Amino acid sequence: LSITDFDGLKSDPFSFYAKRILRFRAMDRVDAEPTHAWRGTLVHDILQHWFQQDDCAPEKLIARAEALLTDGTLDPLLRTLWQPRIADGLRWIANETQRMRDEEGRRLLIAEEEGTMELLGVPIKGRADRIDALADGSLVIIDYKTGMPPKPKQLNAGFALQLGLVGLMAERGVIKGVKGNALRFEYWSLAKNKDRDFGYVSVANSTKSSDKKHAAEDFVAFIKGQAEQALE
Repeated sequence: LSITDFDGLKSDPFSFYAKRILRFRAMDRVDAEPTHAWRGTLVHDILQHWFQQDDCAPEKLIARAEALLTDGTLDPLLRTLWQPRIADGLRWIANETQRMRDEEGRRLLIAEEEGTMELLGVPIKGRADRIDALADGSLVIIDYKTGMPPKPKQLNAGFALQLGLVGLMAERGVIKGVKGNALRFEYWSLAKNKDRDFGYVSVANSTKSSDKKHAAEDFVAFIKGQAEQALE
């Protein structure tokens, strides 16, 4: 199973069965408009190349964002409505990454790296959008979102397991280039923030605990329990 399967497995097991067991696939219309998934794939591809080819230099990501605005091969709707927003969001990621590097001593460890582990004897595979290391060596698990991140209510109900499962994989050392304690879980959203600009960070493991390490451990344990319940 993929870590992205768990939400469907919990919320709509019949659709999960049709997709994963019967292998049915819904086909897009020929004239279908670009979907959220399409935009997400575009952003992830750009950020992966930025990590692998540009050494995360902020000016290189800004250049990639600006190149989007002159790409005449993209769908007209995407180019008109979404390119400016995506470009602004990418500029924010570049600047925020540099700020955290300078002020917090963060290091970007991996991007778009896969791993595999077992839960209750079931192989689980997943891909990490990005994992940073804090100055003390602990890990920050990051998931990029072109839209709104999951709300706390969704997280508490166990319907947004992907981020926590990546953290569990990182702690088990099954993602190449990463091992350590996952201390923070962040959604980096390219949607509008409270100042009406694009881009903000939403922390997933926010609890009443004042001890960040304890809160992170509780979050990972909760996600693991929810995933095992879904498998059972």
